[in-house]
Amino acid sequence: MYQINPVEPKIYVYNNDRKLINTYNHAPPFYKKITNDLSENPFSNISKFKKTRNWTWTIAIHFIEPIFLIVQYYDMSSKKFFFDISDVYGNCYTNGVETSEKILATNETSIFIAHQPPMENDGKLPNPILIQYKFNFMK
Repeated sequence: MYQINPVEPKIYVYNNDRKLINTYNHAPPFYKKITNDLSENPFSNISKFKKTRNWTWTIAIHFIEPIFLIVQYYDMSSKKFFFDISDVYGNCYTNGVETSEKILATNETSIFIAHQPPMENDGKLPNPILIQYKFNFMK
C-alpha cells in the first residue's frame, strides 16, 4: 500500500499488516513546502496562509506497469501540474515533468488527462477532450 500527503513530497509504503516499511522522498526541483505554522492560532493564520499561495501540493499517486508510480504535484505559484515517475523500490526516473492538466487516471501503460478547450465565440463551451499519453517500457 502506498500513501501520499498533500503537504509533503513523500511516498509512504506499508505492508499488508498496515505497518510502515519505507518512506521515499522525491521532491521535484520546484517543490516549495508549506512553512506557515498554523498550530498556534489556526483560524487567524488560515487567511494569511491562503494569500501566500507559494507552496506545492502533492495531489495524486497512480500506478503504471506493475512497478512504476506516478506522483503528481500542483505548484500554486506557477499554477502548473507536474509529475514524477519512480519505481516501487524508491528509484526516481523523471523529476518535475510538466502536464497541461491534472492526471485523471492511469492504466498499465498510459496516463489520461482531460483538457477543456476555451469557450467558442458564440459562447458555447466545447466538450472536454480526453488525452492519452502512452509509455513504451523496455522489457
